[in-house]
Amino acid sequence: MTMLLPLLFFQASSVFTVGGVVVNGTTNAPLNKTSVLLISHADETTNKRTVVTGPDGRFRFDGVAKGKYALAAERNGFVSQFYKQRSLYQPYASAIVTLENERTENIVFQLIPEGTITGYVKDLQGEPVRGMQVLAYRIAGPAGQKQAWTAPNGFTDDRGYYRIHSLAAGTYALVVSPSTWRSEEAQESNRGAFPVTFFPGTTEAEHAGTLRVEAGHEAKAEVLVDPVPCGRVKGTVAPLDNLNGSLSVTLTAKGPFGAQFRVGDEVAVFDSKFTIEDVPIGHYELSLWDDHTHLRPAHGRSDQSRPGGRDR
Repeated sequence: MTMLLPLLFFQASSVFTVGGVVVNGTTNAPLNKTSVLLISHADETTNKRTVVTGPDGRFRFDGVAKGKYALAAERNGFVSQFYKQRSLYQPYASAIVTLENERTENIVFQLIPEGTITGYVKDLQGEPVRGMQVLAYRIAGPAGQKQAWTAPNGFTDDRGYYRIHSLAAGTYALVVSPSTWRSEEAQESNRGAFPVTFFPGTTEAEHAGTLRVEAGHEAKAEVLVDPVPCGRVKGTVAPLDNLNGSLSVTLTAKGPFGAQFRVGDEVAVFDSKFTIEDVPIGHYELSLWDDHTHLRPAHGRSDQSRPGGRDR
């Protein structure tokens, strides 16, 4: 007699677990109260899950579908980052792949302590200058090919004090730029306006200094600024086809190692004409925008040869 033996079919699991521990990237101590985010590469907009680590620094996502995921973490006092992110200011990281025989339950996520830059912006008389934007640029790359990468920024308060946090360890250049062309201090004393200034106190990008920021530490940097005469940037926009909205212009300046940043506010174009008042003398690039869409650049220079400035 022939016996029919039941056949047992084993189906590979269709769901997986992603888990591990978040640790201090300097001390390897577990980090509690860290938000860990799991993001699907297939659907980044809706397929996101978040958990918060406990005292042991551990996190766990159960029921994760087969696929490729990004893992991110953030905590006060640390730089927000992706798992094994290659550069903290570029979103290139190692993906988590959930497949049979892939180990995704014992991930060690090393979170880097943030560095900070603090200091004061003062004029040559030692008086604090408020309302100045302080831009930090991380300088990285091999010798002869160094580039400036955008980092967080801050503003000076009534004491002239600023604080820039969430910085990765590295070498930085600082740029001080007025949030409005003509500061209150300059208006009160009729001294002109504060120009774009590079740490520690030069208006020439090629002479800009740098400072070192270490993970978990605070670097201090004081910047000296000196008012200069103002000019006026004035021009006409040639007729353009296929415009979708209102036109405006902005000024940008060049910084060290290829950095480029906007200075001042957008100025509207009326009847094909525009005027930007109270611009500190210097070199700028003038850009035209159509409802925040960049149309084209044009080079200009603000200068001063008589009270009231010169039109350019």
